[in-house]
Amino acid sequence: MKGVVLLILVLVLCTGISAQVRTCRDIQTTTEVSGNSPYMDQTVQVRGIVTAIKRGSSFFIGDALSAGDDGRWSGLSVSDATLSNTVQLGDMYNITGTVKEVGGVTKLMLLTGNQLESPGNPVPVSTVTTAILPFGNASSEAWEGVMVRFNNVKITTSVNIFGQFQFADADVAGVAEAKVDDYLYAYPSSSIVVGDTWYKIQGVVDYSTSDGYRVLPRSLSDYTKEDNIQATKISIKSASGSLDTEARVEVKTTKLKTEWNVTKYSMILNIDASLVRFNGVDINGTITPTIPTYTVVGNVITITYDGAKLIAPEGESTLIKLLLEPQTYGVVPLVITSFSYNDIPMTALENGNLSVVLADFVAYMNIGTATSDKNIFDPMVGKIKIEYGTKGGFLARAIIRIYDAQGRVVATPLNKNFTGATTVQQIDSFEWNGRDGSMNLLPPGLYYCNMEVANRQTGAIARSVQPIVIKARLK
Repeated sequence: MKGVVLLILVLVLCTGISAQVRTCRDIQTTTEVSGNSPYMDQTVQVRGIVTAIKRGSSFFIGDALSAGDDGRWSGLSVSDATLSNTVQLGDMYNITGTVKEVGGVTKLMLLTGNQLESPGNPVPVSTVTTAILPFGNASSEAWEGVMVRFNNVKITTSVNIFGQFQFADADVAGVAEAKVDDYLYAYPSSSIVVGDTWYKIQGVVDYSTSDGYRVLPRSLSDYTKEDNIQATKISIKSASGSLDTEARVEVKTTKLKTEWNVTKYSMILNIDASLVRFNGVDINGTITPTIPTYTVVGNVITITYDGAKLIAPEGESTLIKLLLEPQTYGVVPLVITSFSYNDIPMTALENGNLSVVLADFVAYMNIGTATSDKNIFDPMVGKIKIEYGTKGGFLARAIIRIYDAQGRVVATPLNKNFTGATTVQQIDSFEWNGRDGSMNLLPPGLYYCNMEVANRQTGAIARSVQPIVIKARLK
């Protein structure tokens, strides 16, 4: 009996040990000259907050920081193409995977499980100097994977052909330099001028054997040249939605100080009304205290606020939420034409997208002309557009055949492989000119457009058929 009890106790203890949730700091902290993790090649559970994302590839997580924690060793890179398309900044995840060393970088890979514990957490950011984090010094290993911020820096090189430039602490002569890389976001190179002093540059730290320790800014808001209202940045956060279902798309602003006395703003947006319906604005969970007024003229939307003072803390705050109802699948550009605070134009504007993805393995097809969504056209004066697609995440082959009313194949305008094995969805389009395989113009009449999509990994096939009418010209 003692043996059975001892065996049970050992199993319980082993299960508890294997299920222990680690921090990023647990995985990263090392005394090895190589920088290798003490958990290398082990399967672990790690909890962290999403700090930066490379869609279709990877993302970074970081430990929540307490007062007095400078952030060393507190970040980690996670490689997973599928999960990187799902996570959002501020998400707290519990992830199970294997610790690997790839090109000198500690990564969590080969994921076997993940759980979203809570969204919307503050993204941990550590304030550093270039003296602490020089790009070419092995001591910077402690900052690998960590989201960091540099204050008051001077640009020391222009942007090279690889989208990189260097900067140093502005108030210390002869100090080591840090390096920026455009892997996550490319800031306009013409705005990076040697000798200029910047209020803030921030990003997540990565490493490559050729470039050393690189800072990867994530968006426009990670750069601030001057600490005044003209340096405020306005951005639309790209979002995903469902067909004919209202989505709330966030418009973000960077810092607004009390002394700036911001009491009004005006924003002009350009949104294709044929692709998405604008249903108004939402201020719940934003810094705008009362509903702004808005007007819609075609594709142009003007939103105006004039009321109580607006205050936004350091970082990004949600200014307003756009209520948008997608009318078709695909990606809808959301373009900020102009924006002003207190009638002062803001020049740092970042557009976004609303993506409506196919969630199932289907043969999606949408047919119409440039002026009509009807499946009817005259090939003597124009072409008909055939949009096709399916759920992403695998290699697929699409074949589209045109049949006449007697069921005979008269044309095969499409026969191609998709190559988006890591994409959320696969949608493309082409124009058909109403001709057969020998380029002869088909006579007026009813035809059938037959689409077949094959999953080349599983062999599954999805099909769709829609009519097309070739009409005759009136004499």
